[in-house]
Amino acid sequence: FNFAQSLMLSRRFVHAMFTVETLQGALEVKVVERTAELAAKNQELVATIDDLRTTRNQLRQVGLSLRIGPDYVVIPYSDLQYLTAEGGKTVIHTRDHAQEVARPLKEIEALLSDEVFQRIHRQCIVNLSWVANIAHIGNGTYIAVLRGEKDSSLPVSRVYAPALRQRLGIQD
Repeated sequence: FNFAQSLMLSRRFVHAMFTVETLQGALEVKVVERTAELAAKNQELVATIDDLRTTRNQLRQVGLSLRIGPDYVVIPYSDLQYLTAEGGKTVIHTRDHAQEVARPLKEIEALLSDEVFQRIHRQCIVNLSWVANIAHIGNGTYIAVLRGEKDSSLPVSRVYAPALRQRLGIQD
């Protein structure tokens, strides 16, 4: 290298360094701006999630909120008599009809109010306000007799019978 070539390379190096520093400064500004935008968006999402949780909890006090087909439906607890499991799906029995939902009973159970519902069998959850009585029919077998329904009863397993009797205030 001669002196002229060295001088030209030095100028190019200085120019490149200046360009790098300029770009780096601009990039840092953009990163700070974008971080602030994302933090604001995150706060909006957190507020939305909190609103949805509040709404879900309010709905949970009133009824069972489910997606049935393309629509979301709230089934009032006062209408919901019991739920049964059938082949990985849940059948929701109301005073008017039965509706099959493509979700397991365990998932639906998590959506129900513990104050209103009681599991009475591996495959059945009942609305306590619809239970008129629990009857022992021999050999450790029990049935829950529903209010206002002729000959309507549900099997109660031995495991869940004591808890159901306690919740209903029925003495031995």
